[in-house]
Amino acid sequence: MSGFRGSHRLRAPLAALAVIAAAGIAPAHAQTLMLQDNLPYTSPSAGTPGFMLEVIRAMEQVIGKKMPEKFMEWSTAQKLVRDGQDGMIFPFTRNAAREANYAWVLKFWDVQEAFYTKPGDTAPGSYDAAAKLPSVGVVGGASQDSLLTSKGFTNLQRFDNVQALAAAVAAGKVAAGYGPLIEVKYGWLQQKLPGRPAFGAIASVSGQWIAISKNSPNITPADWQQAFDVVQQDGTFDKLYTQYFGAKEE
Repeated sequence: MSGFRGSHRLRAPLAALAVIAAAGIAPAHAQTLMLQDNLPYTSPSAGTPGFMLEVIRAMEQVIGKKMPEKFMEWSTAQKLVRDGQDGMIFPFTRNAAREANYAWVLKFWDVQEAFYTKPGDTAPGSYDAAAKLPSVGVVGGASQDSLLTSKGFTNLQRFDNVQALAAAVAAGKVAAGYGPLIEVKYGWLQQKLPGRPAFGAIASVSGQWIAISKNSPNITPADWQQAFDVVQQDGTFDKLYTQYFGAKEE
């Protein structure tokens, strides 16, 4: 009976490891980047890895460490970093619910959200003004969709991605779009749309962070902060920014 109990105790963790191996997910203690396919930030595409992932790779060159990259569902990535060891996740919003579950390496940047229209039009500068428009476009299922729905918007039109939304705004198929400025710029550039979108007043701001497992003895946040400073000072950050989003506006 004692032998049977022992094998029974091992069965669950062994099964979990088998599932992880089958999915191609490295154990979180392997100093692994846990990512999702989320352009313009991160992507498994060799040709377009995403802005943040390319910056991270440049930082790795400064540090002299190359971490494995594993792409998966976002909920899985969060769980593996939260419960594991030496896992890294980004871009990650820092909020009260996550504060105690992760260690925070550095804030990559602040992401601004606003309403926008095609060039030459005047974008609404508030939620109240946008709610009165004939239509407002959002990426379906994104946090912006949830936000405007919670505010009682009944004029939403949903699109599959930021590129499709940008094209609809440029063509006048919706009165305005709503989203993170950086993603709007990316969608506009990728669609080769004329001019630049007209943005209204900034409606909200949220920081995007690089976070790691609370248990990360093999990751030194100070090294990553120093590397981040280097890639900003040597022009790498701005070069990649221009590649993905176009020239910075003064």
